[in-house]
Amino acid sequence: MNKSSSIRAARRRERKHDPRPALIRRKRAIGHAEERRIDSLMTALRPLLQRLAETKKRAAKLGVFAEERELLACPKCGLEEDVAMGGFLLVTSPADRHHDTGLRFKMVKRRPGFWRCPACGAEFQEPSPKAV
Repeated sequence: MNKSSSIRAARRRERKHDPRPALIRRKRAIGHAEERRIDSLMTALRPLLQRLAETKKRAAKLGVFAEERELLACPKCGLEEDVAMGGFLLVTSPADRHHDTGLRFKMVKRRPGFWRCPACGAEFQEPSPKAV
C-alpha cells in the first residue's frame, strides 16, 4: 500500500466515524472552495484596482473631474466649479459662467473637508453628497 492510498483510507475511516451529518461536511467543503474562489478573484482584482487608482491620479493632474466629490462653489464670491462636455473641470466666475478662469480650489490641509477659494481666500466646508 503506497502513501497516498493509506491517506485516502485514513480519511474514509475518519468520515465513517465523523459524528457530523454529511450535509454539514458538504457545506464545509463548499465553504472552503468558495473562500479559495474569492481569494483568487481578489488576487486578480488587485492589479486592476491599482491601475484604476493610477489612472484617476493622472486624470486629476490633467484636469479631468473624477466625480469623487461634489462640485464646489464659494459662498462668499460665487466662484464655482463646473464640468465641460469632455469631463474637464472648469472654475467659472459669476460674471461669465461659460469660460474657465484657470483658478482651482485648494484643499485646506489643516482642516479636512474644507476648501479654499482661489479668488477671495474664503475657507468653506465641502458640500455633502447629494442623494440620488
